[in-house]
Formats: sequence, structure tokens, C-alpha cells
Amino acid sequence: MAEALIVSISGVRGIVGESLDANAALRFSQALAANLEPGAVTVSGDSRPSGRWLMRLASAALESAGREVIDLGIVPTPTVGVAVRRLVAAGGLHVTASHNPSPYNGLKLFGPDGRVLPAGPAGRVRDAYLGDTRFLPAGWDGCGKVRSCHEALDWHVEAVVEAARQDGILNPIRQAGFRVLVDGNGGAGGPLALKLLGELGVETVPWHCEADGDFVHPPEPTGDNLASMASVVRGAGVDLGFVLDPDADRLAILDGEGNFPGEEYTLALAADGILARRPGPLVINLSTSRLSEMVAQSRGCACIRTPVGEAHVVDGMIAHRAVLGGEGNGGVMDPRVGWVRDPFVGMALVLGSLALS
Repeated sequence: MAEALIVSISGVRGIVGESLDANAALRFSQALAANLEPGAVTVSGDSRPSGRWLMRLASAALESAGREVIDLGIVPTPTVGVAVRRLVAAGGLHVTASHNPSPYNGLKLFGPDGRVLPAGPAGRVRDAYLGDTRFLPAGWDGCGKVRSCHEALDWHVEAVVEAARQDGILNPIRQAGFRVLVDGNGGAGGPLALKLLGELGVETVPWHCEADGDFVHPPEPTGDNLASMASVVRGAGVDLGFVLDPDADRLAILDGEGNFPGEEYTLALAADGILARRPGPLVINLSTSRLSEMVAQSRGCACIRTPVGEAHVVDGMIAHRAVLGGEGNGGVMDPRVGWVRDPFVGMALVLGSLALS
């Protein structure tokens, strides 16, 4: 039996050409167009081979609904949030299946504030997709146009570097002489990681950093999946190994000997450094281990827990004016940069902590 299309407030996900076909992609994109405020919509994707096809379908559906489409190309998931805010867009549609294997792909939705669409608006899109709503196209003279935007990666780098400057870690990182292996695993994040680390003055050893969709090891950055990277990192003569998942919203860290302590350490290390210099609330979800909570307590800071799900963490960060938020899966969020799990923020904060230790 074919695997069913997964439809939720997070978007849709399925096997391309089976449960996720052209009709599903077109209709879901039409449902998004019908439920956003007026304005342009960004379209982007991670590096999976099926991504460009789905991006073209999404663009066609949005254009037919009268929307201007801004094509960001292949970019990391958190870059979408940065770009939506910078472009003052009505929202965004990102083609990705996150850490799932390559036969899968999906559509992820963003709101005008650059965060993944929260439950209320996302539920309306889902219900419109699943219901009997008939989406009427614009007239022949009312269709939208597509324009490309090539600046999104630069905007993202600028935001992370500026946050590092504000935190007083930019110069210490540049002076530390770090050497880091970056495992992009063929995903969308390799080029941005190399660009950012170059701006931070870090020497890099690229490992499959081309965004070509060729996943050389299983894409989810867990201990079992990263076992093959231990010898690679150890043999590279580096201080650290940074590993990204395909859509680059999670960061796994290996030490110079190739040891992987677990994804929980990404948020904990990032939080330890920033809360020491800029005390304030830390927001995490209920599935995150006590490690990050203990870090916050050691710095005299409140740690607030939310229900599981990125949208809930963002809600908590906004409500409590958090300095930092995240999840134990390697996701870190700095509100100065964006409201999306951001491994590039994590890289800067972890390097800053090490530079000042």
C-alpha cells in the first residue's frame, strides 16, 4: 500500500510522484495564496532533486492566484525567515522534507513575520486544502509575476555576524584561529556555512558542502547516522566538526577527536555562552533534556518550557522576551536573527563560547 500524504499544520510531506504529486502541490499552494494577507510570497527549497519541480508548481499556483512570487532559489530553512522579513513579504513557501530521506519532499509555510506559520493560520490553510474549496484563478490580466532574489544568503550572514558583534564575540572568534570541518551532506546549508565561517575568520574544511542533494550519509544528524563522520573529523586536524541536516535547521557538533556527545549539547553550549554575557529567559520545549535548563539556572536565568513544536517555542520566546530559544534536536533560535531554528546562529554562539573560555 502506498504511503499516504501527511497533511498537518506544519505543511504537507510525502513521497514525490506518489503521495506528493503535482495536484497536491498545486492545491496546497493555492490554499496558502487564499489565506495570506495581500503581498508577495517567497518560494524556495532545499537541495533535493525534486525540489525545483515542486518550486515551479508552487510558483505557478501562486502566480495564478495573482501573487507576486519572489524566487529565493536553494536556501536553508532559516534563511527563508530572514528573507521574508527583509522583503516585507506576505509569507513564504519552502520546499523541504527536513531530515527525511531523499524520496520525500514537502511544503513548509511561513508567515509575514518570518516564522513558520503558527497553528491558527496554518490550520486554515490545511482546512482549505482538505475541504471542498474551489480556488478560482485570477483573470488573464491579474496573474502575478516571478522575480529572483539572490541576496538572501548575504542577508542571513549579515544578521548572524551583527548579533555576534553585539555580543562581543566577533573579534574573539576571529582571533582564536579556529579550524572547523563543515559537513553539509549535500544539503542546502553548506554554502551558507562556509560563507558565514569565512566572515568569522574561521578556517574551514568543506565536506560535501555542494547543495546538490547527494546525501552521503543518512540525513538526520543522530549518533548512529554520524558514526562514519568520526574518522573524517579526526583525520582532518580540526577543532570541531559542524554537521547540518538537508534543510539546515539543525546543528550537530563533533569535537576534534570525532566524538559526538549528542544534539542536546548544541543548544546547551550556545545558551551557556550567550546567557553569561546577556542574561535573560531561555525558552525550550518539553522534550528538551534538563541540560539546557541546568545551564540557564547556573547563569541565574529563567528557563521556560513550552509544548513540543517550533511554533510553541516561538510563542514562548515572544511572550517572555527570551534571549534565546530552541529545541534539543540541535535547533537554536536568536530573535535578533529570526524565529526559525538556525544552526548558523548556533555555530557563532558555540565558537564564541570557546573563544572566550
